[in-house]
Amino acid sequence: MNHFNYKNQQLFAEDVSVSDIINQHGT
Repeated sequence: MNHFNYKNQQLFAEDVSVSDIINQHGT
């Protein structure tokens, strides 16, 4: 099962934007 998908040209992991995760937690 793939938990990653694209919405509006942004990568999401289980409906959470990956860029939001990076902004909150760093890389």
